[in-house]
This record gives sequence, structure tokens and C-alpha cells, in this order.
Amino acid sequence: MARHLRISWISGTRTFFFLPEPSGENSGLTLILKINYFVRHNRNAIAFFNTFKSQTPPATSPTTEFFQWCYQFITARGMFMDSPASTSAIGDWVDFMNSPSQSRDVNAEMSAYNGYVAGSPPGYGYKSFNQFFSRTFKDVNSSRPVSQPNDPMVVTAPGDVEVNFIITKLRNTTKIGVKGDNFNIAELLNQSIYSSRFIGGTAVSNVLMPYAYHNFHAPVAGRLIEAVDVPGFSFGIPDGTRWFGSGNTGSGDTDFSTFGSFHRLILIYDTGPYGLVAQIAVGLADINTICPTVGSDVEMVKAGSCTGSSCQWIAKGQRMGFFLYGGSLNILLFEPGIFNSADLLMGNRLGSMAAKH
Repeated sequence: MARHLRISWISGTRTFFFLPEPSGENSGLTLILKINYFVRHNRNAIAFFNTFKSQTPPATSPTTEFFQWCYQFITARGMFMDSPASTSAIGDWVDFMNSPSQSRDVNAEMSAYNGYVAGSPPGYGYKSFNQFFSRTFKDVNSSRPVSQPNDPMVVTAPGDVEVNFIITKLRNTTKIGVKGDNFNIAELLNQSIYSSRFIGGTAVSNVLMPYAYHNFHAPVAGRLIEAVDVPGFSFGIPDGTRWFGSGNTGSGDTDFSTFGSFHRLILIYDTGPYGLVAQIAVGLADINTICPTVGSDVEMVKAGSCTGSSCQWIAKGQRMGFFLYGGSLNILLFEPGIFNSADLLMGNRLGSMAAKH
């Protein structure tokens, strides 16, 4: 028992002070994979970590204290990632981002970002890892120009993302039991009154990798008719091995309804002739903080609280929020017949290739 507790303490200490690095044993996904295997290997484990009730004296009734302990752990770890003590790994990321292959891939060296001070380790101008992680561009219009900003028909990427799969003809599995493309829209959208509008429509999954620009922007122009922050669980990826193993970011057989359990920010736009478009920012990993844009007039909007021109107008490409350290994802939902595939014009970026080793 003593040895087990000692190993658990060492493992917990390492997990608490873990700082992601661009590659190797401490890469951004490696330890997350190990934690996922232990915490989220099956649904019983998910239930245990999130809903199990126990009673520790002098308590007089059972509570979900284990979840509270986990929550306190990741809250404290989030504070660590906000502290100067978390800056020691930033230098490795600066070198990685300034390397010729990576700077070409993201079309930006670190000098393009606010806050960066060359030659000033360990933080290079950033006071914490989270400040580095959520960095913004000095000139976002130059570094990430919005394609055809005045054409409401065109949908743009919500951030620096990998589109890892598109699912069409969505079904709400709370009503129709099907195999294959199962998707619980109502749960994902926190039982929004607009959920049924997306049945039969399309979902586009957009993953943000650890090195990515971790701000997200509106993919369309329209009236913001709902904006709600849903706390969700802090633990719970049952298919974490597929999602995080070997840098894999998921595939078309991932159960999309899983994301209905996570912390997420739900944004629903009314685009007029193109119907409703939902943008769901999802925090996937243990430190899954999602921050609606600070310093803007974007506020939480209760569904049905505004109609027509009384709802706030959002321009395509407008910054809507950012993630702090942890896995991150943007899911876009479209009504039936509106968006069935990704189409690219000749000469536009399709992706990038890795050199043979």
C-alpha cells in the first residue's frame, strides 16, 4: 500500500507540474494519452470520476467529493499554468515555432505575435505558459486574412485547425437509434431550442493542435441568437487512445455525442438565407478553460432573448474567444442542404506535408 501511494504521489506530482514540449516524451499529447487511459478507459471510470458519491467524516451525507478533489486538482494546475513557474518550456516552443519548417507551415514566426520579446528567456515576454498558449497576432488581418469577408455564402475556418472529419445527414440519437453516424445534437447544444434545426444537417470537426493559434473566430456573418457557456465534465474521453495516440486527432468513427459531456461554449448565428450555423468550442483535456473574447461586447445570450435586428451582429472572422492549455476543438453545425462538403479554390491551401525521415 505504501509503495502504491508513493507511486501515485510521484505520478500526481509529475502530472501537476507537467509542461508540454513540442516533441519527445513530454510532447503536448503524450502524457494526456497516459492520463486518458487511466481516467477514461471505460464508461465506468468516467462515471466514477464524475458522479461517484462517497462520504468522508465528518460529512453526514454522500457527495461527489471525488469529482471535487479532481476539480480542485485541475483548478490548481490551471493556476500553475498561469504562473511564472510555467514559463520554463516556452523556449522550446519558441525554437519550434521559429524553425523554418514550422514557420512556413503556419505562415508566421514568433515575431508576428503580441507579447513576444526575442532573446529573453525563459518566457520570451510571456509571464506564463497560458499567456503564451493564448497569444494573439499583432496584425490578425495580415497574418490571418479572412477570405471573401463580405460574401455571406463563404464559410471560413474558425481558427488554425485541422478539419479531421465531416459528417452529413446528422441524426438525433435520443429519438432515432442508429449505428454509424450517431450524433446527439440536443445534448451537444445543451438542449437548445434550436437543436432540431440541425437534424439532417452537417457537422464539421476542427481540431486545434498544441502549437496552433488558440483563438477562435466566427466562421460566418450573422446575428448571435444564442451564446451559452456549459461547464460540462472535466474528465471523460472514452476513445482517448484513438484521439491522442501517436498524434492522431480523430477519425470519422469517433462518437460525436461524446463531446456533449465536455466544457463547451455554444454560439449560434442566424445567417438569414443560409439558416442557422452553430459553433461549439470544446475543451477536451483536463485543463479545458474556454474564454469568451475579453474586452469585446460579445456577451452570453439566452436563446429566445432577442429576435431579428435586436440580436448582436457578428462579422465573419470576428474573434469570439480563446482556449487556455488543454485539448481544444471547434465543431460547426449547419442545417440540412446548406453545407455538405469542404470545397477549395485552385491554389488555396489544402494542408501541409511532413518530410520523409
